[in-house]
Amino acid sequence: MPTTNDAKTKLAIPPSTHLIVGELNQNNEFGWAQAYSELIDNSFDAQASAVTVEVDKPGRTVRISDNGRGCSDPIGMWRIGESNKHGEVGMLGRYGVGLKSSSQYFTQLNGITTITTGSNNSFQSAKLKWGDLVSSGKWETDPPEPVDTSAVLQLLQASHGTSIEFQLDHSRGFPSSTGKDSKSNQWLGIKETLQQNFAPALRDGKQIRLLYKQRKGEHPKVEVLKPPSDPLWRDAIEVEIRIKNKTATLRAGLIDRQEDRKHHRGLSYSYGHRVILKNTAAGCGVYNTEGF
Repeated sequence: MPTTNDAKTKLAIPPSTHLIVGELNQNNEFGWAQAYSELIDNSFDAQASAVTVEVDKPGRTVRISDNGRGCSDPIGMWRIGESNKHGEVGMLGRYGVGLKSSSQYFTQLNGITTITTGSNNSFQSAKLKWGDLVSSGKWETDPPEPVDTSAVLQLLQASHGTSIEFQLDHSRGFPSSTGKDSKSNQWLGIKETLQQNFAPALRDGKQIRLLYKQRKGEHPKVEVLKPPSDPLWRDAIEVEIRIKNKTATLRAGLIDRQEDRKHHRGLSYSYGHRVILKNTAAGCGVYNTEGF
């Protein structure tokens, strides 16, 4: 007869790989701007002073490279919910989902993400083929392999850092910043958004380079992003909160808009290297004698 001391068998309940398919289909608010920003967040969290964003439209690749401290476990970077930033003050990424969500967005789960990372002139590379992962139903990929140091040093311009490359699904359109297949629109959209999102980092001396290649055989456009100019605040309240080496700034008040010469309500919030809510009056309405 069974006794109260009998051990009960535990059953594992691992999530199906279809979880990421549902996440991609339901997360309609995650777009190109957040994908780029999440990856640059990770670079600055890894103490990088320079980040390069390469967009190769004919080659159907997007690559983010930095000179940060690198990572000893590239496979761990793909584990959903895994992060080495737990408890670290000043880190924007801490939930272990940014790289995964960006990978899902760029590859649409039918491309390849390649991570090359390391330090002290020692690098390793790991690939994840999203289509194979989804179709197999298994959360697994090949182990990382050592890579040619000279090629990585030339790419990173440092003895440490990380490069993440996305090979896009050829059956789908290239992620666009505007929804229009226009060279100037895509270029300006990416440039202006990253300038605004990372204005604190740019003002602090961090560097973001943007390389954009529109057609096969042409040289990519290269631009080093500059900090955007602040809007003219006619009247504002500013609150600064310091947490160790990071500063959160909240500003609210009236903004002068040159294009219509009216005063608009404005609100901005930034923390560390990132603007969380942009310095903009768009959609905030016009101030008049009757108040806001």
